[in-house]
Amino acid sequence: MISTVTFTRLDHIPGSSNIMLNPERGFFKWNGQNVAPVKSMDSYARYNWSMLETSCNIYNFNPISSAAAAASNNGGKFSFGVRCLVEGTSNAMPGYLSSNMPLKWWSNIKNCCVPDWNDAYFLKRVDALASNLGANFNNDPRIDYVEIRTYGNWGEWHVSGFETPSNGASNLFDSSTNSMIDSFVKWFPNKQVIMMSDNDHGLAYSMGKNNAIGWRRDSWGHSIMENITSIVAWSSTSNRWTTAPVIVESIGTANGGMNSNVTVAQIQKYNVSRIGNGNFWSTSNWADIPVGLQTCILDSAASAGYIYGVTSIQFPSTWSVTGNNTIQSSWYNIGNAPTYHSWQLKYRLLSGSNIAWTGISSLSLKSLLPGNVSVTDLFTFSGGVTAGSYMLDFIVVDTEKYYQPMNIAITNNKNGNGGYTIATIVVK
Repeated sequence: MISTVTFTRLDHIPGSSNIMLNPERGFFKWNGQNVAPVKSMDSYARYNWSMLETSCNIYNFNPISSAAAAASNNGGKFSFGVRCLVEGTSNAMPGYLSSNMPLKWWSNIKNCCVPDWNDAYFLKRVDALASNLGANFNNDPRIDYVEIRTYGNWGEWHVSGFETPSNGASNLFDSSTNSMIDSFVKWFPNKQVIMMSDNDHGLAYSMGKNNAIGWRRDSWGHSIMENITSIVAWSSTSNRWTTAPVIVESIGTANGGMNSNVTVAQIQKYNVSRIGNGNFWSTSNWADIPVGLQTCILDSAASAGYIYGVTSIQFPSTWSVTGNNTIQSSWYNIGNAPTYHSWQLKYRLLSGSNIAWTGISSLSLKSLLPGNVSVTDLFTFSGGVTAGSYMLDFIVVDTEKYYQPMNIAITNNKNGNGGYTIATIVVK
């Protein structure tokens, strides 16, 4: 006899802080801030290069390690970027580096020291920085992604508003761009690498390296965000969300600040997975933000990234100890992007709290883009399962055994064993 269990889809209430909590989607803790009153599992920060390399080849990565430990204790991972130009900060580069850079220059407009981006020694030290970061964090399970931020103001790959240098320093060469990107891709082969999107050549070059490199834009909530669609690199970038994350940060107070009319629409249009939970307003106090904008910010996080659920599961009410047992299931993704992490759907037979059997489904969540899919799985027992009555459930687990089981977008059936109850079945 075939039984079918149907499940009620869990849709998000607009403007609700009751957002589906899973890693690597929605809000992440931004530079120490969790402004919107929603728990964030993952966290992120940017560091000035001078903070991490105190003198030539003397590195202090304790800030990154400590932040990674805190993220791990929160059930998430930590991501970071390193920058070497920050307006208002006299010198974000290590002192030894600027001392050995003849064509560095001082911006009176932005009140900071600007590197000579094409200096051979500078590019050599960028590679050394990436190499040492990779040696420490490429295989660290607490680290999620690493951003390439070694060019531009705030590491955003632009120098908007800076004057033209009078000392003969040149604009960024394409070859220098390639060199910086190559360094991070080379030294972080096991991590997600994220490229900033304000340099047309750099974005196109990074997208051509491999399909696992994602992109980021720090002008979310403003029309400036839309400028990306007019650059040449957009043709190779527009569908990258299918294999790698798109990450955004609010434009903050720059250029008039956020526009609530475009916040949710941009998350949907660009298939954004992750949103920095900060830099929304002139203060970090959530109560200071207008209610209408609060609602749009929460709506944006609620829809960002993957949201997986199941509509129905069909299975034999009596299972065969020696024969085949078929489970058919219908799954959906009501988010706007897939997961980029390795998750696995497992079915289990439980006797009380004891797991008598586990079967791995053929469902690929990485391949489940927004939409629906039907999956048929055929299971046989290889021994160890005896005749009797069992509880059948399912669980979605991290194959790397780092994250807790995934929360599924259904309204009921969560059990005390980390999974979702389907039904009682009999094995004969």
